[in-house]
Amino acid sequence: MGLRSEPKPGPGLKTVVQRIPMNELIETCLDRLIARRVYDTYFPLHESKALRNNVTDANNRDLGDREKLKKYWATMRQFLKFQPLLLVRSYMGEKIAFYFAFIGFYNQTLILPSIVGIIIFIYGAATVATDQPTSDICGNFGNTTYMCPRCDKECPFWRLSDSCIYSNASYVFDNAATLVFAIFMSIWGRLFVKLWKRHQAVLQYDWDSIDFQEHFEPIRPKFEKEALKKGRKTNNPVTNEIESSIPIRKRVPFFLITTIVVLFT
Repeated sequence: MGLRSEPKPGPGLKTVVQRIPMNELIETCLDRLIARRVYDTYFPLHESKALRNNVTDANNRDLGDREKLKKYWATMRQFLKFQPLLLVRSYMGEKIAFYFAFIGFYNQTLILPSIVGIIIFIYGAATVATDQPTSDICGNFGNTTYMCPRCDKECPFWRLSDSCIYSNASYVFDNAATLVFAIFMSIWGRLFVKLWKRHQAVLQYDWDSIDFQEHFEPIRPKFEKEALKKGRKTNNPVTNEIESSIPIRKRVPFFLITTIVVLFT
């Protein structure tokens, strides 16, 4: 639901608050209306169901969807329980529900790789003493072997055994078993994508949203506002309609900045 204020005729200026169904908000695109200063702002109403008055016991009254999510989902005490996806869908819509469904499915499928990873780590920690290169670095050979200084002037010579801790840690996390783990993760990644597609198809069927998708990306209100300021009209080759646009010379600097950030970060 949204709110819209209208002037009320009569002595003095009063404000009448009117409720607007959510589907009308989507159709009128409130972001654009706010950008054009038709509305100042909007917010959803979180009203619980009736029979709230004169009830002091919170456990006996009928909770709204928002309160149920806060009490039984949005708290660390509930992290071992399954997500109430139907309630999330009812309150937040299909898009948000699919997002949390993906996060939950992803966390569940990570259980097996986590167990395999722990086994690989234990194997590396148990066999580090039998690794010959690590034994040489940490043994007499490493104590009697001096390495060249790390810099030209002020750095001294150092023993090979000084890197014993790093050598042990390197073997624990990078041994022969980690190659098997890498192959396993490649297979797991492929299976995860296939299993998620099947799970997503089941949710789409259950939620009657098989054809739920956006056929086009809506124009950002700020971009549209800037285009209207420039006052330039061009023909859209896709829709064959005249639309407001920003000249290429104005967009090139932003493209360059974005490219530099992507390349050097």
